[in-house]
Amino acid sequence: MSETASAFSTTKRWVEINPENEQANFLAGKTHILLGNVEDGEKYFNKVLAIKPTQTFVLTYFANQELKAGRYKQGIEKLENVLSIDPDVKSALLSFYRAHKLIGTEQVALERVRNRFEANKEQNAYRTFYASILFLDKNFDTVISLLDIDEINRKQAPDRYWQLLGDSYYELENLDKAEETYQSWSTHRPTLAVPWFRKMQVLDKKSDKPGLVRLAKSMGEAFPHDPRIKSLLPYYQILNNEFDAAEVSINQLSKAHKELPFIRGLIGRISFARKQYHEALANLKVQYSMKPSPEHAGFVYTSLLKVNDIEGTLTFMEEHLQRQPHDTISKAFYAQFLMEHRPSEATAIYKELLADRPNNIAFLNNAGWSEYKNG
Repeated sequence: MSETASAFSTTKRWVEINPENEQANFLAGKTHILLGNVEDGEKYFNKVLAIKPTQTFVLTYFANQELKAGRYKQGIEKLENVLSIDPDVKSALLSFYRAHKLIGTEQVALERVRNRFEANKEQNAYRTFYASILFLDKNFDTVISLLDIDEINRKQAPDRYWQLLGDSYYELENLDKAEETYQSWSTHRPTLAVPWFRKMQVLDKKSDKPGLVRLAKSMGEAFPHDPRIKSLLPYYQILNNEFDAAEVSINQLSKAHKELPFIRGLIGRISFARKQYHEALANLKVQYSMKPSPEHAGFVYTSLLKVNDIEGTLTFMEEHLQRQPHDTISKAFYAQFLMEHRPSEATAIYKELLADRPNNIAFLNNAGWSEYKNG
């Protein structure tokens, strides 16, 4: 029996024994809603309000249902009611901001949240909450100013604090400060993977491939039992053209890990770099079947061409473009390929490309040349 089903069974018995108990009805309502039984869950929530009309969680729930239905005025009125009962219900304040944002009056909500922050300024949790709202409003400079707290408080700050601060620097493209913040975060929380991935995002933005390799090595040492993280080192080694090193890293993985489509794709990329195209194809196709992206398609059709499989290339490209009709890069390659092997079909493809990119000089020239060749 799942934990949710077990909780449902327990709360059901509790309600049967104590039908007028607020907490029993509340838990029954939450459990029903978690299980997708919204109508039954809301019946229990209404019972809660009959017992205690000021239950803010339930009132906020019904306010959010109004917002989901597009009834913003009614939703905001219900949130105002919640905040009149308790002005510091953060879930209601967040919904209040989002509702006003939808109707273009977010400054009203921001002022409300700012006032509550001023009244609770000594609470780091409230500072972080206010920063979360400002981040949603794209006030990144203000977030940074707000979170510029002393080192003693910083050490006690929650993960959300570090994320908001680093992400604000990142959004402002102050990448050095973003990286420094994520590094401090990982120092304070060495067993948490999130700041490591955030650092990776910064290095990727910087196009620092050697730095990504170094970071992936450090991550593998910090999280030796996480297969997702252990997959990163060979991936970044390949991006940095360290194919021999990537092969060594892959050989250190378990047999089951090596069979994952992502790793099969990396093995295929190594063979591709070594011009072992027949060997590469089997692995590249596994990766493509899992994720038929333009990049993965490119490796497959280039390998097919390299082994001189003209019909295989045509068939693959036709099938890929049926799955990904908006892949302009592959479609342009396909059109060029048709010019050489099925010139009568190339013009139609170039017309499709020009419909999306009418001012593309290469497409215009090739379309004209295709029409000329075909009379």
